[in-house]
Amino acid sequence: MSKQDIADYKGIALNDVDSDDPRYKCALVPGQMSKHTRKGWTLQEQQNIGLKHPEKLIAFWNEVLTKESVVFARTSPEQKLRIVEACQLRGGIVAVTGDGVNDSPALKKADIGVAMGITGTDVAKETADMILKDDNFASIVNGVEEGRIIFDNLKKSIAYTLSSNIPEISPFIMYQLLMIPLPLSTVMILLVDLGTDLAPAISLAHEDSELDIMERSPRDQGVDKLVTMRLISFSYLQIGCIQALAGFYAYFCVLWSYGLRPEFLLGLDQASLYEWKAYDFDDGKSQIDGFWLYCFKDEHDCLYAADPSNFNCHWDDGDNNPWDEASDEALPNPKDRSTPGCQNTKDEDKKTITFSEWYYRDENWNNKDIRKKIADVYKAQVMEDTFSKQLDSTNCTPSPNVGGNAAENKKVGVMRAMWKAVSTYDAAWATVNTADDTFKIYEAKDNTDCKEGSDNLAADVKGYHFEQNNAPYRRNPAAYAQFYASWDQGFGEANDKNEGEDCGVGSKGCAEEPDMYRAYTVALYELLPYETYRTSVYPERDCWAANAEGFSVDVGATNYYTNNDPGTSEVTCDKFTGLVNWNYWEKQNRDCTLLAACEDDFEDLGGHTLSSDNSDVEYGTLFPMTMTDRYFALRRSNTAYFISIIVVQWADLMICKTRVRSLFEQGMTNVFMNYSLFFETALGALLVYFPVANQVCATAPLKFVWWAPAIPFSILIYTYDELRKGYIRLMRKRGSGSWVERNTYW
Repeated sequence: MSKQDIADYKGIALNDVDSDDPRYKCALVPGQMSKHTRKGWTLQEQQNIGLKHPEKLIAFWNEVLTKESVVFARTSPEQKLRIVEACQLRGGIVAVTGDGVNDSPALKKADIGVAMGITGTDVAKETADMILKDDNFASIVNGVEEGRIIFDNLKKSIAYTLSSNIPEISPFIMYQLLMIPLPLSTVMILLVDLGTDLAPAISLAHEDSELDIMERSPRDQGVDKLVTMRLISFSYLQIGCIQALAGFYAYFCVLWSYGLRPEFLLGLDQASLYEWKAYDFDDGKSQIDGFWLYCFKDEHDCLYAADPSNFNCHWDDGDNNPWDEASDEALPNPKDRSTPGCQNTKDEDKKTITFSEWYYRDENWNNKDIRKKIADVYKAQVMEDTFSKQLDSTNCTPSPNVGGNAAENKKVGVMRAMWKAVSTYDAAWATVNTADDTFKIYEAKDNTDCKEGSDNLAADVKGYHFEQNNAPYRRNPAAYAQFYASWDQGFGEANDKNEGEDCGVGSKGCAEEPDMYRAYTVALYELLPYETYRTSVYPERDCWAANAEGFSVDVGATNYYTNNDPGTSEVTCDKFTGLVNWNYWEKQNRDCTLLAACEDDFEDLGGHTLSSDNSDVEYGTLFPMTMTDRYFALRRSNTAYFISIIVVQWADLMICKTRVRSLFEQGMTNVFMNYSLFFETALGALLVYFPVANQVCATAPLKFVWWAPAIPFSILIYTYDELRKGYIRLMRKRGSGSWVERNTYW
């Protein structure tokens, strides 16, 4: 009923009708006064009243424009304009239709002016925003629907595109916070943004409308914008985070298959030593300090170590050669030196330095950790097997004239003096009296039946036992004692104070340098591999050169220009078959790495130490890893992360097809979208398996199983979104909103 109807029905004046009367749902307002109008209830009269009492005009508009239906009759062009302004002031989006000159002010003022194409005047057409060519008002509905489709599809495309930003930026955040090797390269981010994501994002513009699109209430222009906090939350905090988890999971899976467990990765790139560099990229660190990577059993931290071929002390072929290479020697032993030290001639072209220069790195370098590790490993070999009872004097005979000179022992320390004597005399037992700086040595050959007695050792006496069978190590503990003594003594207190300045280029160097170099080399080749993380589970580094599919191994004499000049020398490395057989100290092998990477015939080495008959793997030590091996593992893990983005974007594209409708209802009828799914997958495969793309984009071929880690996350994204939309639809049917809709409906 209109206000006039209620007044007539009740027999009361028009002004006495309550504006809140539940029957008052229709407002009928004439524009001009006539004999048929009620006094005071025309636009003309209300405007006149508003000149003196603006608040009454505002109350009039508030009353009229809140009714379910409003009819203005016989209005002038000015009044039409005032009606439009009143609606806009109350937050309305106003569309005005008209065909004549009188309608042009309102058409121009309206948010959307619609003129008739057939009967409309030229003035109305020029003023309007839209022209109905068929003068059919149903075309307005079609236009509104098309506008809503465009708005929806823009939101869908934005939601799809934004979601991949999180898996793209999170690798760099984790790299800075946790110092892990970079999970995704910048080139691969460009491959996603300008390659694989392009067609799917465009395909959403071709999406058909959802069935309920014309059943929705007009959107609130101030709240429901194109990009809202809910859309950002959906793309970034919900779908984007799941995609990032998928990428990191794929990244960890690939590196784990190379033996780099997730806990090993924390802080691994702190010194920027993980990534491979060509030998002529002289940044000072990568070639010298970061050549080898060791990850140890029962420890979470990994350490970098320099390869012995980076040091030039042992390349002198004169009297100062550190090793005695006599043919009758089964193992390398220190060579007697007529003069102390070795000639240190730093060679810039060969990228070599002296051992003392590496040893005295400042705090910006990483060598102090590996120095401590080597000391701990030697200590475990030499010092851990102790005894507390006095030896049986009947069966135990100490070597005469050994260890009794306290004055000489004090010069180097009684423990170091004992360690050197232990190696010289091939001891099985030793006792040290720290009170008077003397020790006794019990040679193995003279004490085969030696054993402990019943009485305790004196309070100041310590006893050490040295096993004669120390498998799988090349030497028994007594033989390692001389190297422990050298490493423990270092370059001496005087050199420690001036950080090795007296060992510089052009001098004969520090007398301790050959001893220190030998101790370092023995630790790297003979001890550390048995301390590393060992397993037979991960096969990726079996004959890893073949897995690299032609990727050159830039190690050894060819690339590091140490002892052998690749242009003139014909000396090649001995074939590596295992630690027991690898004569690393011999001249032809000094430039070769632990795995003899300069050999073409790798067989099934790949980090595995072979058994004595060289047929079966005794155990698998995946470390040390060369910088080249690490680089290729990282390339594959980067590629797996890149592929994981493609896999999860499959699900992201499908869930962005609808805002609230189920995909089962909407269907996969968008032909362009189906094509784009194939296109992004094919493009990703091309970038992974095409050799030229590998070179240009730094990708690497993947096993198909490495496409799989992201699939569960893709299923999770789709399942989560279907449940979210289903819950929103259920709450709408019940006539109540929900927290999920208020916070996730974008």
